[in-house]
Amino acid sequence: MTQPLLSAHNLVKSYGTTQALDGVSLAIGAGESVAIMGASGSGKTTLLHTLAGIITPDGGQVVFQGPASPVEVSALSETDRSRLRRESFGFVFQQGLLIPELTAVENVAVPLMLSGYPRREAEARAQHWLQALGLAGMEARRPGELSGGQAQRVAIARAQVTGATVVFADEPTGALDSHTSVDVLNALLGSTVSQGHTLVMVTHDEGVAARCSRVIRVRDGRIVSDSGAAAAPGNPGGHLNAGVQAGHPGAPQSQQYTQQTHQTQQFTQNPYDPQGQQAPSGAQREVRPMFYGDGWGVASAATLPADEMPASQIQVPANVPRGYPLQPGTSGYPQQAAPYGYPQQPQGRPHHNGGQHR
Repeated sequence: MTQPLLSAHNLVKSYGTTQALDGVSLAIGAGESVAIMGASGSGKTTLLHTLAGIITPDGGQVVFQGPASPVEVSALSETDRSRLRRESFGFVFQQGLLIPELTAVENVAVPLMLSGYPRREAEARAQHWLQALGLAGMEARRPGELSGGQAQRVAIARAQVTGATVVFADEPTGALDSHTSVDVLNALLGSTVSQGHTLVMVTHDEGVAARCSRVIRVRDGRIVSDSGAAAAPGNPGGHLNAGVQAGHPGAPQSQQYTQQTHQTQQFTQNPYDPQGQQAPSGAQREVRPMFYGDGWGVASAATLPADEMPASQIQVPANVPRGYPLQPGTSGYPQQAAPYGYPQQPQGRPHHNGGQHR
């Protein structure tokens, strides 16, 4: 069985007489997108911060599968935990927590500069991520000159610029309107999971949670439900949750685009389009991440019975590595109607290469 990327064993944490965590254990695989839900005071934020090494538990262990060997996060010194957070973890918070005196590109470059990168190289990498997240031309703006959604995308770029293996997000859409929340969530899921990285996110929003491959619910410091608890090897997220279709940016890594290939997935359960129409039995879909300038989506050539979709009909650039954003205008899928399981093109949104914005 695949070694978990991040695991917790019997975590305990108290604040005075309040038991924030009461024997919490879980395992998270590489490429998962995990939503942690619960009422205020349930312990969900304490769990997130403990997994991230921000909070030290009173008891129990947090283990991160590092590049060389497992690391017991909870046993590290503060200096070593800071290094781990800087080099392997990324963070997105509800209010962004950008440095107000710095420009967008400077904010994104900070983690790289703290890791020893020369300023010029750090800012070049930061600029790439800002452009990839639809913020070209805004590099010189300060946080006070950005909208809430733009500021959150700067925070996402900052979380991703170091190549973080795990991104922790604490209510990343909580302060945004519903329309902006969709854009930010698309950017967060697309830029994380499409690269095979892991997203662990606290949210109150059921709609946001449904976009993740796994939902964990917490009450009184304990996990009361976990949709991925019975996950099978090779699919750490277990069963896909409602609203998450195979090939969606929030789907488990096993169903994501693989480097320099376009893969076909066989549906084990028939998906439904937004009008509730059932896809043909045995339908397949070829998918890959597509970038739209203001978020990530999935392009699909067709959803047809397998014997009606020869590979010759699918035109996929073979030279775009996994996780790298396809820029508008890149040759790809032909324009066509939205496939089963995906919404029609939203009003007023760009429509690139037959991809359906999600």
